[in-house]
Amino acid sequence: MKVRDMLKRVAKAVSDKQDRVKLMMDLAACLRRSEGGVGTQIVSEYSEFEAASLEIFNSRISGQTPSQLLAKFQSTNNVKPEVVTALEESVLRITQCFRGLVRDNVTKGVTDLAKKTLTLGRSLQMTPRGWLRQALSGFKLNRSLFHNLEELVAHVCAVWSLVMRDSNSVGGEYCRKPHTVQILAICCGLGWATGRPLEGSLVQVGTGEGKSLILAVLSICYSFAGLQPYIACYSAYLSTRDSASFKALFELLDVRNVFYGTINQCVENVICGDELREKVSKKLDGEPCCEDWRNSGSKRILLIDEVDVFFEESFYGQSYVASLKRPSPGIKCLTDYLWEHRSDKEAIAYRQVVTTDEFKKAALSCKHFEPLFSEAVRIMIQDLKDYQGNQWQVNEEKLRDTGAVEVGFVDHDCVDYSKTCDYQNMWAAYERCEVGYPEKWLAQREEHLRAAVYLLFRIGDFSYAHLAKEEFDYVLGASGTLPSKGSSESQILLDFGLMSIVKMPSVYGDCQLKFFPKGGDVVASDNHFTQLMQEVEKRRDGGKRAVLVFFESAAVLNDYMKRVGDTQSFTVTRMVEGFSHAEKARLTLSAAMSGTVTFATRTYGRGTDFVVYDSRLLEAGGIHGIQTFMGSASEHIQIKGRQARQGQNGSFSMVLDAERLEALQISAETATTMSKESSLYENLVKKSGEHVGRTLTLQGAEMKSLELLHRTSMDLRSKLHKLSPAEVTSALLSRNKGPQTGQRSRSVILLDGTGSMKGLIHSAKAVLCETFKRLFATMHDAGVTTEFALQLAIYRNYNHKPFVHSKWSSSAEPLLHFISPVVAEGGNNGGEAVEVGLAHAANESEAGGVSQVILMGDAPANPSGRWPQMKTDYAREADRLAAKSVPVHTFVLADWARTNFEDISKRTGGTSCSLDVNSPGASDVILNHWSTCVLKDIGGSDLVEVYKKKYSYA
Repeated sequence: MKVRDMLKRVAKAVSDKQDRVKLMMDLAACLRRSEGGVGTQIVSEYSEFEAASLEIFNSRISGQTPSQLLAKFQSTNNVKPEVVTALEESVLRITQCFRGLVRDNVTKGVTDLAKKTLTLGRSLQMTPRGWLRQALSGFKLNRSLFHNLEELVAHVCAVWSLVMRDSNSVGGEYCRKPHTVQILAICCGLGWATGRPLEGSLVQVGTGEGKSLILAVLSICYSFAGLQPYIACYSAYLSTRDSASFKALFELLDVRNVFYGTINQCVENVICGDELREKVSKKLDGEPCCEDWRNSGSKRILLIDEVDVFFEESFYGQSYVASLKRPSPGIKCLTDYLWEHRSDKEAIAYRQVVTTDEFKKAALSCKHFEPLFSEAVRIMIQDLKDYQGNQWQVNEEKLRDTGAVEVGFVDHDCVDYSKTCDYQNMWAAYERCEVGYPEKWLAQREEHLRAAVYLLFRIGDFSYAHLAKEEFDYVLGASGTLPSKGSSESQILLDFGLMSIVKMPSVYGDCQLKFFPKGGDVVASDNHFTQLMQEVEKRRDGGKRAVLVFFESAAVLNDYMKRVGDTQSFTVTRMVEGFSHAEKARLTLSAAMSGTVTFATRTYGRGTDFVVYDSRLLEAGGIHGIQTFMGSASEHIQIKGRQARQGQNGSFSMVLDAERLEALQISAETATTMSKESSLYENLVKKSGEHVGRTLTLQGAEMKSLELLHRTSMDLRSKLHKLSPAEVTSALLSRNKGPQTGQRSRSVILLDGTGSMKGLIHSAKAVLCETFKRLFATMHDAGVTTEFALQLAIYRNYNHKPFVHSKWSSSAEPLLHFISPVVAEGGNNGGEAVEVGLAHAANESEAGGVSQVILMGDAPANPSGRWPQMKTDYAREADRLAAKSVPVHTFVLADWARTNFEDISKRTGGTSCSLDVNSPGASDVILNHWSTCVLKDIGGSDLVEVYKKKYSYA
């Protein structure tokens, strides 16, 4: 019997519609549990299952009337009665029009309706009384103009509904439809509540209520009105998912200018990174470039999907570094020379390299920008010495199939093949071409190696936050969470132009989530895994329920996956970044079935629809979620929102590792004590809020420190078409300085980069540019011309990226490029790898000279033999530095580190002092400490006095 015939028989056997739908969904759940994937394939291929799920969804959104929802809307937002009445009328008209359009076109298909919608959208803008024309002219819109918009919204939603029907082959009876809250939110986003569409309103829509459709419809309406819409999603996964979901809708309506991405990707698109690189490359070759930029015509509107995008460390206080990577086969004679002589320090010393015929020949191919080329060679030489210290990996599959050598860099369990680390990619390619290159591609090896040779130039540093403020004309958004009034987050939203907030009621009614604030409590690290597994077993309820466990990072998740083993009564599915869209969709469905246990990274705690269609699971209580880390309050709400979706049952608890709470300034001892109190959850939320406030303050300082670089970069971009190759070269030179040799003063700054040191890392980023500014200004005032260089280094511990370091630099930009992506993470395992940092400084001292070390951290060095990977200890390395007369000046950031740090300073003849890195003035203390340490090394106490007088530093 064919599957469809069988499904029809099943449907006919049950007369009651609700029972029939329930039976179909239970059958789908059984099929998905079957091994081999055949059952899942059947469910995805046969529209009867999709029709049943749509019937369930449509019943869930029909529990409250528009009048009931509008009454809740009024009480929540304190809106005038006449506005609410008008909104209700609009919602009803849109709903009625939508139903008529779907009914009339469901058998005809969507093409004709799409053409009518396109004509309607364009006519609304072209009319002299076009709705957005009046709004932009300062006129408050009257209700008659909104009637035209109502018709447009209904048409767009009807096209979407029929597109979704076609893509899923579901009959017209089961078409998707926008629910009342979505229509109400769209109305508010178009200015219904205020009469002004673009006043920076933010609509709060609960998790699982369908923000994606709201933003898609708004983007289409504003596109028809002549704006360029950008939709900023929280993650690349969500932006890719939503872009794919609405692609057919946009194409049918000929809306080609909607851009989906993360907030960073939206900003990068605005700055036209690819076009900028192309123009700079032309200029360096002596060719002209045009003044215009491809997306400079229309006004831009930024539509935010979750306000948290503004608070991310990768956005607020960070910059987009535009770099030009030029394939440069003309310099291969030089790179061959360097590779062949890599073991001969004298032969690859810069002063010797520039005398070679290979250098002179390569320089001819770079005649328009020879100063830049010379600095690039300095960086190449440095990377030739250091490239083996990085975790790089060759794409072996691509090498085997094509002979091409693609180099990526390892980050946790992923390999990023898009990342370029100066010239380390190139030298890694040289090594792979020399060792174990596939025999069948030997004839093409030289060709593939030539393709791996390049020159890399940094063009500019563009502050994400500054660009978002300056390059978007309008900002609107929809968000599941909102910050409290008066908080640091709310002030940032005001700075970005989000002036008013409208809160939507839930179309599903009261949330059915059961939250167990005490859950599995806060437990010590050595007992956390056991406690977590007990909580999972308890909430599984003998396999009747599904359990989702959310982890802070893929590294922690993978560590716990390895420990599950055969001792548990359940198997675990893993959800981490990097899966395909189809695989994520499959895992999301399987995670919502009874008996499953899924370990997921925090990325899946936002925007992922773990909707349950398994009636047995719902009857048992639905999905249970467990959070294993304490993030921000909004992230906590989002993760809780993965359970009890769309009015379903669900529950949630937390099992926290006491030592991982150090980032919130909660010691393990305090956390263990707190876990015994009834106010544990409230205290954690309070501490989390305080931590977020401190972090955002520091990120704000970082943003201000980037302003000069940002302005300089924007100035270069705007004037690029006017500049000569020599002027472009000169402008780029300061951003591309290679490591210099022969400086009398060379300082290594060792920073603790573990999870508790967010304050230190953010402060370092915030003061770096100002440090160089003050150093040069003080030396200028004192008439001192001594050359100096700094090197930044980050140490953690052996279980998590133990050590990374920058190149030596006499300017801020290269060090800023190094530290900008650094995130405080890891640690919590006794001491930290201070000894690795000291060993590096000792090696640098023996290789090229170091005059002093500045060490800042909150934990002592590891005791000898603590880790199998340990090759040395702090005392041995401190004595090596002392033998070279290199003092180590320590900054004690926690009492626990005091004895060890003071011993290091004493052994090397350095100084030691203390600092509360989370205090309000910590950044200023770090700025003054770094500046005075370096100045004293350059010119002694007299130069320090010049600084103190100039900057009023006691």
